Amino acid sequence: MNTKTLLLIVLIALVATGGYFFATGGGNDPLDQLPGMSDSETPPSIDPTTSPDNQPTEISSQSKQKPTPERVALKHNDAGSDLPQGVEGVVVDPAGKPIAGTPVFLMEASHTNLFRMLKQANQGVIIPPIATGTTDRNGEFALGLRVPDPDKTLEIRVISDRFVESKIPGLLIQPKQWYNAGRIQMQRGMMVAGHVTIEGSTGLPVPNAVVQLKSNTGFPEISPTPGREYGLSAKVDHTGYFRVENAPSGIVTISAVAPGYARIEKVNTAIAESSENIINFELPKGLAIAGVVIDADGAPVANAKVEASAISSKTPATGQTRSDRQGNFSIIGLVEGPYLMSAVAPGYVRKEERPVPAGQTNLELVLESQGGARIRVSGRNGALLRSYTLTLKSYFENQEQYGQTDIPPRQARPDRDGVTLVQGIDPGSYVFQVNAKGYAKSFSAPFSVTIGGDEPLVEVTMNEGGTIEGIVMDRSGKPLPGVTVVTLPNHLDENPFTKMFAGIIPFKVTRTSGKTDAQGAYRFTLLNPGTYQLKFAHADYYDVFKKGHAIQIGQTTTIPTLVMQRGTVISGIVRVDGKPAAQVKVTVSSAHNPDLQMPTNGFNAEAITDNEGQFIFSKRIPPGRYQAMAARQTLENPLLQIADFAKTKQEFTLSTGHAKYQLNIQINSNDN
Repeated sequence: MNTKTLLLIVLIALVATGGYFFATGGGNDPLDQLPGMSDSETPPSIDPTTSPDNQPTEISSQSKQKPTPERVALKHNDAGSDLPQGVEGVVVDPAGKPIAGTPVFLMEASHTNLFRMLKQANQGVIIPPIATGTTDRNGEFALGLRVPDPDKTLEIRVISDRFVESKIPGLLIQPKQWYNAGRIQMQRGMMVAGHVTIEGSTGLPVPNAVVQLKSNTGFPEISPTPGREYGLSAKVDHTGYFRVENAPSGIVTISAVAPGYARIEKVNTAIAESSENIINFELPKGLAIAGVVIDADGAPVANAKVEASAISSKTPATGQTRSDRQGNFSIIGLVEGPYLMSAVAPGYVRKEERPVPAGQTNLELVLESQGGARIRVSGRNGALLRSYTLTLKSYFENQEQYGQTDIPPRQARPDRDGVTLVQGIDPGSYVFQVNAKGYAKSFSAPFSVTIGGDEPLVEVTMNEGGTIEGIVMDRSGKPLPGVTVVTLPNHLDENPFTKMFAGIIPFKVTRTSGKTDAQGAYRFTLLNPGTYQLKFAHADYYDVFKKGHAIQIGQTTTIPTLVMQRGTVISGIVRVDGKPAAQVKVTVSSAHNPDLQMPTNGFNAEAITDNEGQFIFSKRIPPGRYQAMAARQTLENPLLQIADFAKTKQEFTLSTGHAKYQLNIQINSNDN
């Protein structure tokens, strides 16, 4: 991933937080670094739609793992209307009449996990919707969620051949909650028409030409709407005439291409209501690059993503396609010149070939299968372990932390020699993370995987790790049972920014949690060596964070007694134009102190309004000076969300013993 792309992703992420840092002027400490890293003690929960028994997938010592879909698309008749949570609504035309048979998709917003989704897109993985359906004869739809994630941002997309695509973004669906999107009114689009003719002729039509039109958002397309991967499409008739009736207004890229002709692309084209939007194309003669995508054994690779990128700036034409079932592909619309050809498919290493002249029609792109590594794990007295969980991590030389890979944590199954084979690994440097019952998390020595090379054998010896313990009391000095204690990386500060990048925050410490007993005591064993932070949480008290606790193998670290303090419960209601509004995000954060360049140990929390506009923060808030803001998450333009935050900002003070505080927030849409 190049620097420009990374900066663009971070920009998108910042906008996606609703302008939190812009509006607050700061927050807790940002990440120390963002190398695309992650680590966890226990494997993340696995979506039941990918593993029916909700258990880690076993890695066979012999068979290669094939990619599994991350979601299951639901048809309308079984779209999950009987599930406890989901989204529903009715789709109507500009006149308010219900539209039957309209496709509706529930998609994961790209900023939920930008790095993962961008990497998948670059590897040719098509990210499917979470659920799909079509409206019934009354224009109604209901899409259920099998596994809700309150922190995952979703969006509803509705497409039609007659109207502009409609989107309701920023949805955070809570467990056992059905969000009613109400009436989704489709809008008539702009008509764009014109002729596609042969360059230098007297208006002779180009046969079989296709015109494609796509909005210019300025952001990479990570999760396109199904059926709209290349935007809107229209075929020319026998006269070369085309017409698109549902084009969006604004700045678009529109192109025309046909077999035997070069692609002509017109970027930054304005589509407006006040103009006729007549766009004509004259296509010069063009060339194609065609061939086949095969594996190392000569078998065809279907559905591989194939791209042609011009090497010379004098030939800026590019193109992409996917191989068919026989592995065949053809990229049309190119002009004379050299091209970089690339092919990628799940389970294979990306292949690049250069220079390939336009016009070549017998190109073979051979994809090498990803490599593998073997691991053998020993425990006490050198005994081989038979049961443990493996996680593959990227290794960066001269960096303390390890990075995340596309291979999820899985339960190992060693062969008779105690060796487990892990396949599907791209060339590179890695370490294994091993989790086994009765041992601290351990990491292997770094190893390398090469194309066609031998599968390295990695040996790991587990150890008992260290221990941390302590006692929690209330203000009267009585032991406080039921306090949740969580181990965290010492460098981590909780704020919306770190929450968004939770999947890539680097750490090696053991992530675990537990509750204090009747004597207010807690004790964690089998901790990986390192410096820890502890988080203490209880429904009747505000959260406390304690940093700087060093853990060493075979030693016990005792934490000084912690006294929990009761905080304030904040609730309220949000009204938009005087009416209670759902799906409004309310944030409370420590008021910015101008004397501190970067405040630390600040507080922040978020809540989402329900269908009655009501909200309540799930955790109590300590005494201090705070600011509250709110923004409608269903606004498609992130800048409007930032405007909401800015105009609703209000400050307040909570004192010791302040049990409850009520917030009433008004948003006037006409003020935007």
